[in-house]
Amino acid sequence: MDDILCPLSRAVQQWGDNTAIQTSEQSFTYTELNRLVCGAMVVLHHRGVQAGERIAIVAPNCWQYVVVILALLRMKAVACPISTRFSQEQITGVFHAIDCKRLIVVEQWQLQYTFPEIDSIALLSLFSENGNENIENRDYTITLNQDATILFTSGTTALPKAVLHTYGNHYYSALGSNENIPLHPGDSWLLALPLYHIGGLAILFRVLLTGATMVIEHASRDVTGYFRRFRITHASLVPAQLYHLLQEPNTGSTSWHTLKALLVGGASTPEPLINQAKGYHLPVFTTYGMTETASQVTTTIPNDTLPHLCTSGRVLPYREVSLADDGEILVRGKTLFKGYIFDRQVKPVVDAQGWFHTGDIGFVTDDGYLIVRGRKDNMFISGGENIHPEIIENALLGNEQVETAVVVPVPDAVFGQRPVVFIKTKNNSTLTIEQLKQTLKQLPTFMTPIAWYPLPEELHHVSGKPDRHLLTDIAVKNFREPES
Repeated sequence: MDDILCPLSRAVQQWGDNTAIQTSEQSFTYTELNRLVCGAMVVLHHRGVQAGERIAIVAPNCWQYVVVILALLRMKAVACPISTRFSQEQITGVFHAIDCKRLIVVEQWQLQYTFPEIDSIALLSLFSENGNENIENRDYTITLNQDATILFTSGTTALPKAVLHTYGNHYYSALGSNENIPLHPGDSWLLALPLYHIGGLAILFRVLLTGATMVIEHASRDVTGYFRRFRITHASLVPAQLYHLLQEPNTGSTSWHTLKALLVGGASTPEPLINQAKGYHLPVFTTYGMTETASQVTTTIPNDTLPHLCTSGRVLPYREVSLADDGEILVRGKTLFKGYIFDRQVKPVVDAQGWFHTGDIGFVTDDGYLIVRGRKDNMFISGGENIHPEIIENALLGNEQVETAVVVPVPDAVFGQRPVVFIKTKNNSTLTIEQLKQTLKQLPTFMTPIAWYPLPEELHHVSGKPDRHLLTDIAVKNFREPES
């Protein structure tokens, strides 16, 4: 079936008085959220927004952002959340790449940006006018194959790719996730990732399908405070957020007794971190996913064992996973994106059998758990040996004082390339190179880095993926080969 009842319309029918959105200042029921969405639709219609039009959004997480996304989806326009970290030049490039003519922007950014050919709409202006059209009680339908969102990857390429999703991609992603991690009316999922990140946006669809509540955490505030103030049952975090959460003095106290699921992804989760979380009896789930698959591909199951939590879990419903001859992970299914947008055109990127080649290398255990070893394009050759940087990084993360490790290659006259590493320690603690080398004693000697650098703080991305290209440039610029 191509058309379904709009999930928000269904939520109003079934759970109209349930809380849909909770912030520090206010909350909205599903009925109230629907009213806000309808009002925003009226204003957007008066501004000339049409079905199929691509509308960029630049704003921090807030309830108005959620309303705008839902309004655009109902109007069958395409919501294009853009990182608040992008410069004006980057946003200009994005507009050209996806053929975008309108921008919805929060006021402080509107004052910073100048786009002469773009219709710039202030976010709050969508809520300052009262719609006079009675559209609240209509039963809206959604077409599953309609273009819904364009998100931008935070992966390993120098420039982000524009990823086009259909509504069905998000819908089936949420269905499969909810089958594995149960979510019910009255549950509250903390939005601690930005809505321009697939890990953040996916939460919106999960709660809509179940009548649960989205608790919106503002980026300028302390994530841990929300666990103390609200009845959080579910949360999505990257490993760095989980680390900081576990440093809180109240970790393991009664403030955690409502937590049912702590989904950790976006980067490899160090085993000591998982051990620490399990020591506090936190319900951790590890996962593997990507923007192109509308979030999760594989996830561990409830009450999984520690060895299983050190994997990326099992394949979720509506997804398929296969391995190429060289170990590359291939995915397909109802959550797989429509294609990348290059020069304003949609370019499908699947092979003849419909598989998307992820660029990740891994294997599947006998009991069906996926283990991701690293990126094909991160691999380099040193003295004839293949080196996957992620193997060295994960070994370094076995040291409890290491928070982040990023390995990149530098040229070498004898070996071709050699590994160097950027390190961020926890609480800026001091570790000697000999202590770090001791952490790697179980690895072959050719994997031992020949230079060690501190990781620049500004390069630590919210997704947990520092910019390897920039770090490689820094390493090459600073590295000097030892004289023979």
